Amino acid sequence: WMHNSSIYHPGEGILNIIKPNSEGQVVNMLAQWTKLSYTARFSVMGVYEPDYVFNIDSNAYTVSNPSRAGYVFVGWTGTGLTTPTKNLTIPKGSVGNREYVAQFVPVYYNVAYTSAIPATGIPATQSVYWGDSGIVPVDEPVVNGYRFSCWALGSQNSSTMYSPGEYYVNLTNVNGSTLTMDAHWDKLEYMVDLDL
Repeated sequence: WMHNSSIYHPGEGILNIIKPNSEGQVVNMLAQWTKLSYTARFSVMGVYEPDYVFNIDSNAYTVSNPSRAGYVFVGWTGTGLTTPTKNLTIPKGSVGNREYVAQFVPVYYNVAYTSAIPATGIPATQSVYWGDSGIVPVDEPVVNGYRFSCWALGSQNSSTMYSPGEYYVNLTNVNGSTLTMDAHWDKLEYMVDLDL
């Protein structure tokens, strides 16, 4: 409390603040306030980002969304949030400490199998999550007059070859994308023995 530039704390005795012979005089005391500071904490994969310190008069603060290779950010959970929220803002006028945790789900991608030459036994498309291993199907496709060689992932100039039964992992971190493995073939050669 303040009176005539003097500060008085709760429970503190007050002496000599009125003039002598001023019995019944009313003394006005002005309440003094200190803004409280609060902290918002943000955990990303178990590591805390720098805290945001705010008070009731701080401007609105929008939290930037984190990223993680091979994962999709689905939102923040924590103080006052019942479901993951991507666009987290601490509005002006907020009070109280807060804590938030970034939520991620792994990227998934598809691997499709094709052949430039019409073939039977082309495997079905596989869906794989980041961090999980996929396996190239063991059964080989069939084309008359050709022998199956391998599956090629990538462009003609830069391909990665996979054999049936071979494992692959983390081929892309683009969520929902489809990669194509093309069948490579070797032409069969036949010898004709002409007995004349």
